[in-house]
Amino acid sequence: MLIENPNFLNNILWTDEATFNSDGGVNRNNMHYWSETNPRWMREIQHQGRWSINVWCGVIGSQIIGPFFFFMKA
Repeated sequence: MLIENPNFLNNILWTDEATFNSDGGVNRNNMHYWSETNPRWMREIQHQGRWSINVWCGVIGSQIIGPFFFFMKA
């Protein structure tokens, strides 16, 4: 695709999101962790909180879309 259209990657909307809880926990289910010393390393995350904020952002070409904040009560 890049050979046919050098601007192909500029036409893709790349997005990510994260959820932040009132107890300080962060939902990192879209993030990946690697460790050379322990490849099975995982971080426990508290998913319950009194409120949470979901943050969404996107990038298309050289333009940033957002961030957008969505407040949710538990």
